[in-house]
Amino acid sequence: TVLFLDIVGYTKRCMELSPDEITDWMSHVHADVEQLIAEYSIRKIETRGDCYICASGTNGVQGDRGEDQMTRMVKFAVAVFHRIKQNNDTLIRVGIACGPLTIAYIDSNHFAPTMCAFGDTMNTAARMEQSGNPGLLHLSEEAALRYMDEMWSHKQAEELR
Repeated sequence: TVLFLDIVGYTKRCMELSPDEITDWMSHVHADVEQLIAEYSIRKIETRGDCYICASGTNGVQGDRGEDQMTRMVKFAVAVFHRIKQNNDTLIRVGIACGPLTIAYIDSNHFAPTMCAFGDTMNTAARMEQSGNPGLLHLSEEAALRYMDEMWSHKQAEELR
């Protein structure tokens, strides 16, 4: 499961703020997102300025179990939305897709290899984010179906207890 998360109005807001204000604002946004990444056992692939690219179901993070990857990703996205809206008066746009994903380290620099992800799932998540509405999660059809399956499985498991 891949998530693209983007700050709405980032460029416009940067034009209105001083460099110190931008640094303070984005430091708080990143601190909030990073805390939630750890809390929901999500794997951060990379950040690009105001954009986060994250994955779940990769088993690359302790607690990242494949069976509930979509549910955790949706809960993570909702938590990020509420946290940074409340703490930073900032809106986000989110796109989520699921499917095959290749994650590799590009070692062009011996000091800091870069983690990269490749595949149609990345492209789909990016398109979902770009065409989404602020404050709403935009899921691909496959992601929405998987989320419904996970919710159904959770409900059935609770009924059996």
